[in-house]
Amino acid sequence: MDKLTYAALEATLLAYLKQEYEAIPIVRMMQQSKDQIGLRARTIARGLAASNLKVEVIDGESVVGGGAAPSAVVADQSSGGRRQRPPRRRVACASAKRGSAHRRSR
Repeated sequence: MDKLTYAALEATLLAYLKQEYEAIPIVRMMQQSKDQIGLRARTIARGLAASNLKVEVIDGESVVGGGAAPSAVVADQSSGGRRQRPPRRRVACASAKRGSAHRRSR
């Protein structure tokens, strides 16, 4: 472990001792309501939609994690999507035309 890891661990443990839970990112995230999570998901979805992605926000559940809470679940909303196919266009390819003309002349 390096100094940065020790500093992060110290800051986290001090926040727990002082009951400053908002200073601990994972605790802050676990305390968010479904509506707050949905707002974040919709913001992400809007940003991704501009990148030619089809994105939707859906209801779901997330598992908090292992260790002290191996089966704890939190209701949430998440965004997911897939790349949209670009519209098909007919494009004349000059090299294909030359190739076919070249074959005919043989």
